[in-house]
Amino acid sequence: MLHIFHFLFSYNPTFSTLHIIANFLIFAVVHVGFVIGVFFVLKSGMKNLLIPLGIVILHTLFVMLTTSDYDGRFILYMRPAEIPFLSLAITLFFRWIMPSVFGFTYENRK
Repeated sequence: MLHIFHFLFSYNPTFSTLHIIANFLIFAVVHVGFVIGVFFVLKSGMKNLLIPLGIVILHTLFVMLTTSDYDGRFILYMRPAEIPFLSLAITLFFRWIMPSVFGFTYENRK
C-alpha cells in the first residue's frame, strides 16, 4: 500500500517536507478529479473512452509493481491519460456545483 502511495503522489524521501506536502495536495486534487471524471464517463455511457485509459493504467501498474520510482518518471505516462477525465470533473464543478453554491446561472448573467 505504501508503494502505491509513493507512486501516485511522486513521493521521494529526499524531497523537503514542503515539497512532499505540495506534491500530496496537488496530486490529491488531480486524483479526486480523475476519479470523478471516470465515474461521469461510466454514467454517461461513453465507455469507449476507458479502453485507452485501461491500457495506460495496466502499463502503469506493471511498472509500479516491478520498479522503485522515486523520481516520478514512470507515472508521467499516466498523467496525459488523466487530463480528459480531470477536465470533465472541472467542467462538472463549474457547471453544477458552483451555480448551486453561489446562485450563479448562465441564464441570469448580464
